[in-house]
Amino acid sequence: METSARLAEPLTVKADCLIVPVGEKDSLPESTAAIDIAIGGLITRCRDNGDISGKLGSSLMLHEANGVTAKRLLLIGTGAAVPNIEQFIKICRA
Repeated sequence: METSARLAEPLTVKADCLIVPVGEKDSLPESTAAIDIAIGGLITRCRDNGDISGKLGSSLMLHEANGVTAKRLLLIGTGAAVPNIEQFIKICRA
């Protein structure tokens, strides 16, 4: 399995799986909000339904999320604070 981490346009990046940050607070990070809009609010609905809490280390795999080019989206809880890119990569590796 090949894994890489990079900054990219989340709506058009071609990947088997795109890792997406989701926090505990009501608002989503800018890139996550753009993905959420593109997939018809699915991330917001998953959080509202309790499928993902946004708590640090929580996760949820979304298969075939129409509206993005990635095959799957892996939602990763980042806790109460919005992490910078280095912190997010550490969270994903844990």
